[in-house]
Amino acid sequence: MKVISIANHKGGCGKTTTAINLSSCLALKKKKVLLIDIDPQAHASIGLNVEVEEIEGNMYDVMTITGVDIEDVLVPVEKGLNLAPSHVYLSAVEQELSKVKGREYRLKQKIKDIKTQYDFIVIDCPPNLGILTFNAMMASDEVIIPIETSCFSLHGVGKLIETILTVTDKTDHKIKLKVLATIYDRRTRFAREVLRNIEDNFGRSMFKTIIRSNVSLREAASFGKPITRYDKNSSGFIDYMSLSQELIMENKIIIAYRDSQAKNVQIAGDFNNWVPDKSTFTQKDVSGIWFKALSLEPGKYQYRFVVDGKWKEDPNSHDYIVNEFGEKNSVLNVR
Repeated sequence: MKVISIANHKGGCGKTTTAINLSSCLALKKKKVLLIDIDPQAHASIGLNVEVEEIEGNMYDVMTITGVDIEDVLVPVEKGLNLAPSHVYLSAVEQELSKVKGREYRLKQKIKDIKTQYDFIVIDCPPNLGILTFNAMMASDEVIIPIETSCFSLHGVGKLIETILTVTDKTDHKIKLKVLATIYDRRTRFAREVLRNIEDNFGRSMFKTIIRSNVSLREAASFGKPITRYDKNSSGFIDYMSLSQELIMENKIIIAYRDSQAKNVQIAGDFNNWVPDKSTFTQKDVSGIWFKALSLEPGKYQYRFVVDGKWKEDPNSHDYIVNEFGEKNSVLNVR
């Protein structure tokens, strides 16, 4: 499970567009997704056709009232996607929580109780670095910063990143930062130059996916629909589906095993309590190369293959630890 904040204190960068459409594309890929709208402007809620003035509960209640949980305010949007809506009242949260102990961790505590129910939790942040954005950072594993490929696109982004890193260092909470290029019009030389500038500045901390300028994305928002339900033939749909796939594949490690005679290959390790995974490896071709993508956080893991019911070490790994039975557990280092 991963918690992702979408943040940028500059308007017009595609922050809410990304929050809405990334969430919907992840749901379309059969992931269970929760979109939390903590921007008092409630654009993510409105962009999903939720009448924020007519619903009973919202994130203001969750953040300020003891006993109100995120589950109490959920609005089902589509299959696999729920919304925790915002309200203009959230603009008063900073003042109301000013003397409350642990105010920076209220959202993290609320999310803690529902984490196991979702594959992804996406948080649409306000366009500032106040208490709500701070709460989002403390609850997140990753922050996506959308940067539009236009004039002044990088203005203030460095300061935003510096602030986030300073705050997280002081709280010992590490967050992965990724930059997303948005509203890209490849027909203009200026946009191409800005994109190169973004690539030069952020390199590997930038998504490969680039969100192109697309009228269908604006139209979808005006109709209160994500792009998945408005225009699946648009470049906006293609781009956000690509972004969702990148996120799904983050921290995926490809494990391979060669055995042309094997009929079934599984893996077991300390990452799955040494229980052979239910989904078997896929055989690439008649050469007997079996492969599987594992989603693992950085760390050191022990594992063994289970080939047609027999436990075996990885013949391609020279790093191993002798287990209590005198057998070799292969070692995988994920960085």
